Amino acid sequence: MNTLKLPSGLNLPTELLFQIAEYLENPPDPSDLVALTKVSRSLRPVAEEYLYRKVHVRGVRTNDLDSDMPLLLRTLLERPDLGKRIRTLAFRTKRIRIDRMTQLSIRRSTTAPHRLNSGTLLSDSIAALSTMGYSATHPWSKMLQSTYESAFGGLLLSIVPRLDTLILCVTDSPAGGASLDPSRDPISALFGTYQLPPAALACLANTTTLKIPTKHLHQLLGGHVPFPKLVNLELCNGHGRDLRYINGPGSYSGGSSIQNLTLRIHWGIVDPMLCASDHGVRLQDLFEALGCDSLRVLKLVLIKGTDDKSDEHLERPSYSELSKDLDTPSSTVE
Repeated sequence: MNTLKLPSGLNLPTELLFQIAEYLENPPDPSDLVALTKVSRSLRPVAEEYLYRKVHVRGVRTNDLDSDMPLLLRTLLERPDLGKRIRTLAFRTKRIRIDRMTQLSIRRSTTAPHRLNSGTLLSDSIAALSTMGYSATHPWSKMLQSTYESAFGGLLLSIVPRLDTLILCVTDSPAGGASLDPSRDPISALFGTYQLPPAALACLANTTTLKIPTKHLHQLLGGHVPFPKLVNLELCNGHGRDLRYINGPGSYSGGSSIQNLTLRIHWGIVDPMLCASDHGVRLQDLFEALGCDSLRVLKLVLIKGTDDKSDEHLERPSYSELSKDLDTPSSTVE
């Protein structure tokens, strides 16, 4: 009787397979990796290394009320080893209670209700906070007890210690409805206070690439998060009003190490009339706040705003004003 012989690669020790996976390129189709795990248990660490190296959570559209972020958190709380494999994390989270999101989702007939046992996730999350030294009376814990999704997002950011690239958007519903906008208060939405937990600071300390809405800029780079290794920064959907919170040259931590800067901004930010209405803030103020001492590549994407009525009169950007604003970074840009 002939016995099935597995390929020699499948007979390698699991640890060796895992080390090999560290040097392989990312696969084109994650489903291929899932199929591999069905061939041999020895291949599971290799597949998991690939699948969790880059995680883009479903539900990143502005008005998508149904997000898979809590499902990812539940998995990582059950398998802490998987959190150590995540290098790239992209997710959107909302400062809305999960049970209310379910009601809104049903009312709007958009996506299926939240596929989550929030009770299990809640107990596991509170237990995780307890191990970090946070009691049930801490504002972060109270947000979790009220099932605010963004508080679970803060916990997610605290259990990915090898994070290299972060794409983040924290949204609010200012009118209490379903219109979700990027928050100017992301840290409080994530952690209940303006003080980041040591675990989150440790996870963000190795971040080299950051992509956020411009509304997040002041809180995330204004001193709350050091970002000592930040090299690539992309700011999205920027308006002149987003620059009103700048505290002067060099006020944004991590800016001096940035080598690649991408700005997706609305035309009005370089219009003299609109700048005057925004208390005289200019794009130049942003460059000075970041420092830009190491900047090598600058990419500007000018957008004619659809959600800002103030720049509707503009037929084209004011390139003369833009050239003045570019004087600050021009000395280092290649």
